[in-house]
Amino acid sequence: MVFKFDGKKGVGFLTAFAEAIGTQVEDGYLYFPPELGKGYFRGIDLHPQLKMMIRKYELYEDLILSRTAMEDGAHTIVLAFHNFYTEAELKADPSIQNQLPAVQITSAGVNYEDFFPIHAHVNTVLISIHTDFLSALLKPKDGDDFLTNILSGNQAFLYEAFISPEMQEVVIQVLNAKVAQNLSNFYFRIKAEELVYLFFSELLKREVISGYPINAEDVKLIYGIRDGLMKDLSLPPKLPELAQANGMSESKMKKLFLQIFGTSIYHYYQTLRMKAAARLLSDKGQSVGEIGYLLGFTNLSHFSRLFEKHHGIKPKQYSKR
Repeated sequence: MVFKFDGKKGVGFLTAFAEAIGTQVEDGYLYFPPELGKGYFRGIDLHPQLKMMIRKYELYEDLILSRTAMEDGAHTIVLAFHNFYTEAELKADPSIQNQLPAVQITSAGVNYEDFFPIHAHVNTVLISIHTDFLSALLKPKDGDDFLTNILSGNQAFLYEAFISPEMQEVVIQVLNAKVAQNLSNFYFRIKAEELVYLFFSELLKREVISGYPINAEDVKLIYGIRDGLMKDLSLPPKLPELAQANGMSESKMKKLFLQIFGTSIYHYYQTLRMKAAARLLSDKGQSVGEIGYLLGFTNLSHFSRLFEKHHGIKPKQYSKR
């Protein structure tokens, strides 16, 4: 299934998507027809300049969501919290353990496309916020060029960060909230503002935040490079080959990757390895040595030191928790 949403037509996403799949939006919910999948989209208007969408679903065919730049998109910012699951969900469907929890921030003034494969268990929270509202929350100071650039609406951007434990907790609360109807908007507005705070508290820790011009094609290529890193964590990335395979100069590739993810390609790869190591150790099905070799380490002392650097504890101790 391919759904193309034209953000300039003045029709809301939920309404347009419901029409495309032959259903309706009722009380903010769009439930999938049983022949297409199970689950729902839920839209919540929290303020004229602040909206939230909760997506919890599984489809019986591939889905490509394609969104063109939204009307007033230069002044609308979208935060997307992807792949957040409870312990019960992870145990019920082990395949989703490979889906990396992450959060993106992007201007709605850039074309955007996302792919969800058949039977993907999607748990996502989206927050769209006008730059005026965000500016009132963040109150940027003179000389804060990074925030000023985000709030100005002058340039399209996309940044992604790994999630913090605090973000994990709040997103899970939002996804599984059972709130009295008359307090619902109050509750979700508090949570939306809390997530905005938590995301920016992480984003502003970055030492290097560049402003390399970005477009939809570059975003697609960089995410393809990221997905390639995740396919086999036993193989370290070879930057010249990555750049050539994606039709991009090595210099541009490194700059864009650093800009979007806040770290180098190699450091990102090592972080993925350490997250995979922690997950495998938690499963308790393999020894520390077996996991180290599975992830491409020939020196287990190096594996242990790197794991401790990322997680603050040695892998053997981690496996006993």
